[in-house]
Amino acid sequence: MNLQNKPRYISYSEMYCFYEYGKDEYYKRYILGIQESPTEPLIFGSIVHELLANPKYNWREEIKKLMREPQDTYIRIIEKIIATVPCCERHEVKLFIKQPEFCLFAGIDGVDNKINKDVNFLTEYKTGQAIWIKERVNESEQITMYTLCWFLETGNLLPYNLISISSKNGKSSEFKIHRTKSQIDEFYKKLLQFKKDLLELGFWDKKVKFNDRIKL
Repeated sequence: MNLQNKPRYISYSEMYCFYEYGKDEYYKRYILGIQESPTEPLIFGSIVHELLANPKYNWREEIKKLMREPQDTYIRIIEKIIATVPCCERHEVKLFIKQPEFCLFAGIDGVDNKINKDVNFLTEYKTGQAIWIKERVNESEQITMYTLCWFLETGNLLPYNLISISSKNGKSSEFKIHRTKSQIDEFYKKLLQFKKDLLELGFWDKKVKFNDRIKL
């Protein structure tokens, strides 16, 4: 395949890296493909995401293998998460959206209809030491991008259910979010600007192959 004709995917994490950490960090991650070793909070978050997606996941074994002491604390936290955090009906929904200007990737944690049998909604799990607050939820551009991707794929503008989970104690809070058509249209303009910025730096055609960086 001609290199110029290969689809160039944009992920939210890629765009976030560029604008939050700068072009040098972006170059290291998305041009050179250099990944830093995951921190313990990131590992724990990955374990939580996996157990919420797969009830048969052997999370206890992963805790023993990947987490430092005190492992009993992590086990108690996860047991609380299992008891209190709702799981989705469809897990880890991956969208690959082709547009004239670029392709978009979104990894949606879940799609559900438990709130109302006639109205589906999207779910995002967030783990971290601190529970998210409403202002942070409202400002989340990741939610905006994923809502946009779902709309481009299905033609439906669905509400979002963001569940913030504390890695310190297993407590959680749920937030209901509804992005408007004008909000996702504005975000599409940001994606166009992102591509323009990469082109000006000569980065666009040098990006690591998507399959090699999907988790970056």
